[in-house]
Amino acid sequence: AGTVIWVALPILGLLAATKELVRRYSLWGWKTQRLAGYFCQGLAPRFWYWELIVKRGDVLLILAANRIPSSQTRLAAHLILAAAALTLQECCQPLAAAPAALLERGALVVRFC
Repeated sequence: AGTVIWVALPILGLLAATKELVRRYSLWGWKTQRLAGYFCQGLAPRFWYWELIVKRGDVLLILAANRIPSSQTRLAAHLILAAAALTLQECCQPLAAAPAALLERGALVVRFC
């Protein structure tokens, strides 16, 4: 319950506020950039939500996997989550710049290994 309150709810609140600002002022409007520019910096415009939904959702799933009592099952869950994150990153290609995509890919490969 604490994870949901302190991690998920602020993310959902920020996502709702950002979505409303994008609808009103566009993604690159100064109000949107002031509130959530950090989260969409370096992403392709159609993936503006990537950092808020996909990356933070990944963190929530890892936190949930840490609560699995069996260490073997926990390890398998972390492996599956790492493979899913790497696959999703490679399929969608949300980063606009090639060097940033290469760094993100490297980080996900290290996490998978």
